[in-house]
Amino acid sequence: RTVIERDDDDVDDDGDDDDDDDDEDGDDDDDDDDDGMSNQCREKREWLTEIEREKGRERERKRKKREKKGEKERKGEKKREKKGEKERVKAQRNGNETSLSSLLLQFRYF
Repeated sequence: RTVIERDDDDVDDDGDDDDDDDDEDGDDDDDDDDDGMSNQCREKREWLTEIEREKGRERERKRKKREKKGEKERKGEKKREKKGEKERVKAQRNGNETSLSSLLLQFRYF
């Protein structure tokens, strides 16, 4: 068993013999963060993160707007198709009525 003797007079609170008292994250500032970043760096990182979140929200809003516009266009197409079908049926009926009336007129002259 090996015993290591230390001279306690030369060691300060953080375990080294310099005169600064490093905080929990190992640097000499008072922010006690675990990743070693200063408060200014942390604020900048949070600010940039919030900007990225806002960009993501904006992209999501634009995507939903495009989807909604696409749905409206599809509904409009369906409406136009339905209207066109109604007009074709109406024209067909009118055509049939016309041909029927022309047939009746033809028979009447006989």
